[in-house]
Amino acid sequence: MYLARLVLNPRNNGARGDLDSPYDLHRTLNRAYPGGEPGENRTLFRIEPDRPQDEGRTVLLQSSDVRPDLSFLENSAGGPEPYCHDWSEPKEIDPSFTEGQQLAFRLLGNPTKSVDGKRIALTDEEDYYDWLERKASMHGFEVAYAHPTPFWINGDQEDKDTYEKREIPHFAVRYDGLLQVTGPKRLRETLASGIGPAKAFGFGLLTLAPPR
Repeated sequence: MYLARLVLNPRNNGARGDLDSPYDLHRTLNRAYPGGEPGENRTLFRIEPDRPQDEGRTVLLQSSDVRPDLSFLENSAGGPEPYCHDWSEPKEIDPSFTEGQQLAFRLLGNPTKSVDGKRIALTDEEDYYDWLERKASMHGFEVAYAHPTPFWINGDQEDKDTYEKREIPHFAVRYDGLLQVTGPKRLRETLASGIGPAKAFGFGLLTLAPPR
């Protein structure tokens, strides 16, 4: 797998638009793969809450098989200001885990359920905790604890009968916490494939670190 970090410049029109629309950001990031995106759910990204948007937000980009080519960032359009303040060359990572291992985690989830073929947001705290627990049991870990931060993406728009794809409101919960590995191989696969729906809108990337 490959992981890169980009710090988008809010004074660049293109970067500012992408920060406002994760779907547009996904289309921009696809330019890192001249031969096309490596495959369904093989590229994941997330906008981090590390700093105010007007200072430039960090974006994590992960792909499982193909090394992204970020050279296009040097000539990205959007005015005289560069698209990025800074970015790192993609780093190859090959994580391995042991059963019972504890790790700090972050996940931006889109907790939903399917009702009559439509996805319905799980906005009650108990429901989106249960969603995380169900996903954990499917993906090789147990949740020791999690601190949720719920919010809407594109959720401040007026109600409409129809939306353009880039405008679709999504309920998001950023989970920060501690997990325990129950299935090392399955967790390794989960890092590559992500968790839950709406990956084209910046959901599903699970990141892990040693607990503090």
